[in-house]
Amino acid sequence: MATETKMSTDAPDHEELVDQAIELAYANSEARPSLWTWSMFRLYGCLLIGYLCACTNGFDGSVMGGINAMTSYQDYFHMVSASSSTGIIFAIYNIGTACAVLFVGPVNDHWGRRAGMWTGAAIVIIGTFLTARAKDHGMFIAGRFVLGFGVCFLNVSGPVYVGEMAHPVWRGPLSGLYNCFWYIGSIVAAWVVYGTKYKAAGWRIPLYCQLIVMEKGMRIIPSLNFKWLKWNMRFPPMDQTRSSGITENSGKLEPNVTACFVLMLENAGITSESKKLLLNGINAPLCFIASISGSMLLDKAGRRPLLMGSLLGCMVFFAILTPLSKLANTDPDNPAAANSSIAFIYLFAITFSTAWTPLSPMYVVECLETSTRAKGKSLAQFITACSSAVVSYSSGPAFQHIKYYFYIAFIGWDVVELIVIYFFWPETKDRTLEELKEVFAAPNPVKKSLEPKNLQTVFNTLDMTKAHVTVTA
Repeated sequence: MATETKMSTDAPDHEELVDQAIELAYANSEARPSLWTWSMFRLYGCLLIGYLCACTNGFDGSVMGGINAMTSYQDYFHMVSASSSTGIIFAIYNIGTACAVLFVGPVNDHWGRRAGMWTGAAIVIIGTFLTARAKDHGMFIAGRFVLGFGVCFLNVSGPVYVGEMAHPVWRGPLSGLYNCFWYIGSIVAAWVVYGTKYKAAGWRIPLYCQLIVMEKGMRIIPSLNFKWLKWNMRFPPMDQTRSSGITENSGKLEPNVTACFVLMLENAGITSESKKLLLNGINAPLCFIASISGSMLLDKAGRRPLLMGSLLGCMVFFAILTPLSKLANTDPDNPAAANSSIAFIYLFAITFSTAWTPLSPMYVVECLETSTRAKGKSLAQFITACSSAVVSYSSGPAFQHIKYYFYIAFIGWDVVELIVIYFFWPETKDRTLEELKEVFAAPNPVKKSLEPKNLQTVFNTLDMTKAHVTVTA
């Protein structure tokens, strides 16, 4: 029969033994295991299925950016690339995402992360048939809404699953890689659109390609992970984070790099359909490489420096891009102005992707405890979807009426984000999800997060002190 014995400082032998065990645990937490073991490769297989959620999201979220430049699509629905009708097409996707938020958290908490991914994939299939077989504008909009609804499940379940399953020592790059796969879907979408641009109904082919989903691969995913099981079965709460505040996603109001890319090119004086689609196809691979590089830097540079550096770079490139785009429009015979504008559009996209692509879903997951992670990520997804809907709907008319001056609004927003991150966003690198609880429990989480962790961090994580240790024999 188990007995409980309370040890105090007058039991030196037992206390010394406990101290040694804790010091050993601390030393092991600092060790960096090999990435090339069989166990790690099995983990990569599980994480890969989670990554495919981002891949699906990347395809769904990017395909309209290319289709919007296709003459066959514009003629079929009697649209132009920059108009309020175009804004509705882009915005309804985010509205669908926002409407799914109330359902995503309960599905993940009651049935697990895999159920959330399965649900999202099934809904995406329905949305794909609606858009690809659309006979009129209303049916197409309905399909886009359903797609956004399904993608919300993938956007929450995927990163939460990856963040919880990633090895604690390698959580930065392994979790950061999740959203990098967004660009794989984006790359496929861009080049499928480019390859079908000459067909009469070529705009339907990329939409049918969305049927490539992840059900077969999901069979290898463990149906539950330890952190979710421990909380859902009410096991002793060793990693319940009692944070003094929860840092939410800022709901990035940057222009969607892929959706707005064609409009940005038009404001740089690029009017040829073939050239716009070609440049759009080049953009995604460049951003993918940049996002991979950013993922590898997460544990070296840290989250805060990378995010703030990215914002500063975006501000500079927007400031330069505004007069360059104006010059390219007022002097269309000046190829140097157009080419320079294209170069700075690419520089903006690369700078944005280096930090925000890997960190957008990952940072929210890191800042939430197990019992609230899915619900909190759903809330962050709702905020992001609402802000993206506003930007998606307004970007078309804004570029149509005020053109390149629209970039100035994003410079102002970047300043706001820079201030918020500097004063309120804690650093999460070099700590496990459990060790972050002492950061959010501190009076000043940002200051605490910048201090190196030590042996006391282990005690704080376990809710223990050296003078009072409970041992169960």
